Parts: sequence; structure tokens; C-alpha cells
Amino acid sequence: MANLLQSIRTVLKNRSTPLWFPGLTAPLTARRWRALHQQTAITKNNYGTSRVRAGNAGAPRHIVESLLVSPHIEDTASTMLIEILPGNDRRKYQEMGLTFYSVAELKTSTIFDCLRDAIHILAHVPTLQKTVDSLVRVCHILKPEDDDYDVSHSDPYVPFSIFISIPQQRKANCELRIAESIVHEAMHLHLTLLEQTLPLIRPSDDTYFSPWKGELRSPQGILHALYVFRVIDQFLEQLLTLSIWSSESVDYMCNRRTEVEQQIRHVEPFADCSALTELGTYLVRRLL
Repeated sequence: MANLLQSIRTVLKNRSTPLWFPGLTAPLTARRWRALHQQTAITKNNYGTSRVRAGNAGAPRHIVESLLVSPHIEDTASTMLIEILPGNDRRKYQEMGLTFYSVAELKTSTIFDCLRDAIHILAHVPTLQKTVDSLVRVCHILKPEDDDYDVSHSDPYVPFSIFISIPQQRKANCELRIAESIVHEAMHLHLTLLEQTLPLIRPSDDTYFSPWKGELRSPQGILHALYVFRVIDQFLEQLLTLSIWSSESVDYMCNRRTEVEQQIRHVEPFADCSALTELGTYLVRRLL
């Protein structure tokens, strides 16, 4: 544990390290998998969101698709499982405003193809792709109310699952939008694992305005948003160095980076948040 704490401090203070901290992913996920197995007997091989919520490795699990991740990197190749939740679990998330496709809708659309293309985009940034691969075991596909509006979610109590929306019909830059959503939620999971090992925020009743939510949020909420969107900015920056994109895709990524930068400027006062630990302050100032 002492070695992991020192590694976290070293990596966070190394400005040459990508913000997804690839060197920390393996020890952080291994620690969480060990704890999950001790508590529930759940392993990577039998993992499912419904099983984590039930606290039982033998609970029912409905997997409708298995997608190969990192197909060009043999030593890290694994699969992302597409899971359908049972009624009680599904209702819990529906109460939060999330809507799910039926199995028939998933299998008679281009949704899985679009998701595969998004996964292939991640492979253009290998260290990020390997980090996402380690963090995301199960993906739940959401049905957006508007195909032009992306919805995503993750739950810190379900450590290796993400929820992302995918339009039923393919649209321009759909795969880039989905790749961003995958990275977005994977980074929430990543930061949660890091915080569970070395806190970055002290308990506080302070609130700060979130330009992403348009409302006041806790310091932890601001930290997560700032971290996730700065990683997305760095991800898009690396994609833009490749000469493989259409002019439309280049415009999309440049506009997203501009939008993210404008949003981040709104939270610059957060650098002086008294709830941040010393390492949390360092990280926030790096992100800003």
C-alpha cells in the first residue's frame, strides 16, 4: 500500500505523464478487483453490474454482446461486455432519468457497429486505450431522447461498468462522440479508484458553479468534471495529430476542444478551494 501511495504522488506530479495516468491503472484496478472478490466472489471473468448490485457472483447476468477491445495490442486484448439489466436494477436507473434500448432494438440497428468503431478510435492513443480497457468491463447502452444529445453515467459502487448513449441511426461523427463518452465515464471510474486510495478532497459544504451542469456542485463534483474534460481535451489533441480524419471530423474535434476550454475557464476559482488536499490542489492547478 505504501508503494502505491508513493507511486500516485510521483505520477500525479510528473507533468510529462498523460492525464489518464497509465502507470497507475494496473495497481488501482488490481486493488479494487481484490476487494470486490473478497466481498462478493466476483472476478473479471464473472463480473456483471447486476451481480455487483446483488453482491452475489451467482446472480443472473444477461450478456447480449461481447466486443473485442484493443484488437491490435495482443498482450492487452480483452472484451467489453454489453449487459442488459434485470427489471429491478433497470428501474433504479430509469428513476434517475436513464432510458434503455430493448434487446431487439440493439440487435436490429447499427448500434454495435458504431460502438466497435468508437473502440477502434481509442486504439489511436494506445496508453489511453489500455487504461480504458482495464477500467471498463461492462457497458450499458442508453437510448437518448435526442440523437444529437449524448447521455452517460457511471456509478462509483459499480466499479467497472459504464452507461453511454448511442443514437439508433448513425450520424456524422457518431463514433467520435461515443469514444468521448467511453473516455468520459472511464475517467470517472479511474479518479474514483484513485480517491479511494489517496483522498484529494476533504469533507466540505462548499459549492462551486459547474458550467457543465449549469448548477452548484460539491468540490468533488467539480474535481471530477474538471479532470474528465481535461482528459477529453488531451485525448482529442492527440487524435488531431493524425492525418486520417475528414475535414468534418477535424472541425468537430477542434470545436469540442474550444468548448471544453471555455467551460474550464469558468472553474478557475476552484484552484483556491480550501477542501482540496495538498495533492488535490496540485492536480487541480495542473488541470487548469
